[in-house]
Amino acid sequence: MKITLPSALEPLISNLLSHNIRPILVGGYLRDILMHNPKSKDIDIELYGVDSMQGLIEILRPFA
Repeated sequence: MKITLPSALEPLISNLLSHNIRPILVGGYLRDILMHNPKSKDIDIELYGVDSMQGLIEILRPFA
């Protein structure tokens, strides 16, 4: 099954990947997609490969 994220998240995901941070979709959004309920708007993303919280803040600053 292919899970399609909102296009607004593409730049964020690309930015994370370019910094060797692996985003993993978790939580209710994933559950709702798997249950064929497309109404969920809350998207939880777990991040792997984060060296420091301050570094992550700097990486995410353009998206705030």
